Amino acid sequence: MVTQAAYDSLKLENEQLQSAYKDLQFRLVQLERLIFGSKSERFTPTQPGMEAPTLFDIPPTTEEVVVSTQQVSYERKQKETRVNHPGRNAFPEKLRREEIILNPQGIDLSGAVRVGEDATEVLAYTPAELYVKRTVRPRYHLPSQQRMVQAGAPERTFSRSSVDESLVANVIVDKYTDHLPLYRQAKRYERQGVVLSESTLGDIITACGRLLQPLYEAHRKDILSCGYLHVDETTIKVQDSDKKGATHQGYYWVFYDNLNRSVLFAYDP
Repeated sequence: MVTQAAYDSLKLENEQLQSAYKDLQFRLVQLERLIFGSKSERFTPTQPGMEAPTLFDIPPTTEEVVVSTQQVSYERKQKETRVNHPGRNAFPEKLRREEIILNPQGIDLSGAVRVGEDATEVLAYTPAELYVKRTVRPRYHLPSQQRMVQAGAPERTFSRSSVDESLVANVIVDKYTDHLPLYRQAKRYERQGVVLSESTLGDIITACGRLLQPLYEAHRKDILSCGYLHVDETTIKVQDSDKKGATHQGYYWVFYDNLNRSVLFAYDP
C-alpha cells in the first residue's frame, strides 16, 4: 500500500516538475516570437557574434528539482469482462421456409396439448434449374368462315438461337460480375445434362453485345458531354489479327462523371 509520506513526496515532485515545464514552455514561446514573429518583434543581430538565439541558447532553469527514488509496492486488481457471443445473424424473412416437424416416436399424442416448441433454422440450397420454355400456338379451323386462324409468333430477342433472355442474362452476370470463365460455365451446364459449348456461350455474349450497342453509345455520348471528368488510361498488349504472333498496344479508358456518379469503360485499339 502507498503510505502518506510517499504520497506527499510524489505530490511535491509532481508540482516541481509542473513548474519547470511551464517555465520552459514560456521560454519556448518567447524564442519562437524572436525567430518567427513579426518584423518589429524579430531579433536582428547588429554586431558580429550576436546571432539569433536557438533552442540550445536557453539557459537552464534556476529552480532546482529534487528527485527522490522510493520503492512503492501495492496490489492491483484487474476486472475481467467477458463479452457475450452476439449470436448468428438471422436469415432474411423473404427466404422461403421449408418446415420439418419432428414428433416423438412411439408415443400416442392424440390427447396431448402442445405447450411450446424448439426451432432450429439452417440455410439450405437448391441448385439452379435449367428448364424448357415451350410456347404453343394452336391452329383453329373456323367452318363458318372457311379459314384457319392462329396466334402470331411472339418476337424473340435471340431469334437465331434457342436460348431465352433469362439464360443470356445469367451467362453475362456469371462472366462479368462473378468472373466465371465460359469454359467453367459450360462444365456446369453439362453437369445439369445440357451441352452448351464455350463457343456457343461466346456467340450468345456477342449477340447480346450487338443488341446493347445503341444503349452503350447513348451512355458514351452522355458521359463525354460532361464538362468535368476523371480519366484513367491503362495499356494492354493485344494480339494482331493481321500478323500471327504479333501484338499491338491497346488502350483501356475509364471515365468518371463525379457530379452524376456515372462511369464509362471504353477500349481503343
